[in-house]
Amino acid sequence: MISNATVVGTKINSYVTGNWDHGTVMSSNVDNIVGNVQTLLMAQYGY
Repeated sequence: MISNATVVGTKINSYVTGNWDHGTVMSSNVDNIVGNVQTLLMAQYGY
């Protein structure tokens, strides 16, 4: 999974600090997630 992601330019930090759960992952990465969705929408639908 990591090799597929890095091939297309996704940066993956391979370290863990602190306690992570679904909420902390979402809140810490919401800007990246929104940016990725916007990029996919642009690529697929042109907006």
